Amino acid sequence: MRVSIKVSIVSVLFLIVVGICALQATGVMNSNEPKRSDVIKIALPSDIKNPEMPPVYFKHDMHTTQLPDTDCSGCHQKKENKYQFDGMRTQVKSYDELMTYYHELCIGCHQKKQSSTEKTLPTEASCRGCHKEEFSGIVDFKPITFNRSLHYRHEQSESIKQPQQEKNCAVCHHEFDEIQKKLIYTQGKEGACRHCHLKETKDNVRNMQSGSHESCVNCHNALSQKKIASGPITCSGCHDPEEQAKIKQMTSIPRLQRNQPDKVLLASQIQLASGQQAERIAFMPVAFDHVLHEQKMDTCHQCHHSSMEGCSKCHTLSGDKKGNFVLLSQSMHLPESDRSCIGCHKKASQEGACAGCHSQMTAEEMSKGQCENCHVQLDMPSAPLTEEGRLNVLDTLIAKRQNPVETYDETKIPTEVKIDGMMNEYEGVKLPHAKIIHALEKSLLKNKMTLFFHRNQGTVCLGCHHHSPASSNPPPCASCHGKASQSNASERPNLKAAYHGQCMGCHDKMNIQNVKSTDCTVCHLKRAENLQQPEKNEQR
Repeated sequence: MRVSIKVSIVSVLFLIVVGICALQATGVMNSNEPKRSDVIKIALPSDIKNPEMPPVYFKHDMHTTQLPDTDCSGCHQKKENKYQFDGMRTQVKSYDELMTYYHELCIGCHQKKQSSTEKTLPTEASCRGCHKEEFSGIVDFKPITFNRSLHYRHEQSESIKQPQQEKNCAVCHHEFDEIQKKLIYTQGKEGACRHCHLKETKDNVRNMQSGSHESCVNCHNALSQKKIASGPITCSGCHDPEEQAKIKQMTSIPRLQRNQPDKVLLASQIQLASGQQAERIAFMPVAFDHVLHEQKMDTCHQCHHSSMEGCSKCHTLSGDKKGNFVLLSQSMHLPESDRSCIGCHKKASQEGACAGCHSQMTAEEMSKGQCENCHVQLDMPSAPLTEEGRLNVLDTLIAKRQNPVETYDETKIPTEVKIDGMMNEYEGVKLPHAKIIHALEKSLLKNKMTLFFHRNQGTVCLGCHHHSPASSNPPPCASCHGKASQSNASERPNLKAAYHGQCMGCHDKMNIQNVKSTDCTVCHLKRAENLQQPEKNEQR
């Protein structure tokens, strides 16, 4: 029986979707069963109203481990010697055919096993054995990322080495040739799978889930049949968080070569309003270090969407359909997008040691004076620039970048700051000011990105001294935060709340364990006069 890969109403409606999202929404967490990463939700078409039965939550790995005498062909058909993982249901044309198909396939197998000495399984007489309103267990499913480490391991694997091929690129990468009407490999045009394989099957191209499973699982299965060590063929092998953590990660990975540049000049061609080019133009280009960013990313599509082309191919100055009409400038500066420069940097600033300062700052505060970190104003020859001209600009911009500087001179940094403006039950806090500054400086040296964005004197001070210009003598907190509580909760906090929010918030975000927010005496000493009046203290 031939399985069509064309999109049909049935193939879309009956697409088996890994049930993680739907199952989490149920909130069912009361099962004694172990956490599972193999649960597949087999649901009815969305256009069928009032279905007779609820969906089936299929435990895939449980079935494969209990059927050692069979292979994938027990449930899946083959096409061109590859198992098809969206199944034979693509041929089903109606609700009745669907029910007949699954009952013959699933219940038929159950009845066969039941007739033997094996454990009794749900049959047609026990519908609720399979059909349930909710999954009774806990789903612990984690998508797997084909990162640089996995890519390099596959690229160098001897198990899949192709004749006369230095690397294994042709094993996975392909494109459809309209003339030959078949998939071919073209060297130098390797792209991300998701460029063609979308979330849903479209125009005879399998969806990302089916395409990746058919490629990976079939390959792993073929190798295992030959007794050759290979990757997982079970759901849990890839998607169980504990099993995924066991996958070997390479630490030294050569650069993936895809004819990409080492450095890129991000700059638009600027013209006069009349349409004539200026003899000299003033613009603020960005020198982008492509090599450095590659080393920091797990996959190329963390920046590139699906195509491996440059950003300006889809995100143009005036907007283009290919880029969803997101302008080139917007694509670089969208704070909510992980793929934009600003968005990626913002996300990084909310993690690890950076989070202590940045979680306390608003987006407006963080953006103050930051443009010149990336953009350098230059007086350049008229556009468009030649390739040689662009390289010259790149070298000029890189040379103009300042070396990281330390904060203000030690003589201008107080060793200790005493915060005692609101003493009541507790003594004032002796803040080890210089020690904190030096700890932040030490943390900055560990990361090139933090060095790049903290080059100016006083930048590191803004984590605490927000809403004030960078200065060696910033105004005290009390100049903005009054002692009295604000009547409007949306306004700035009072002085006590500001101190505690700033200090404890920073400690919590940086996961500082030796200073607990609930232990007041770590920072404050109990005042002597209050120690003599315990009853009075208890009433406060």
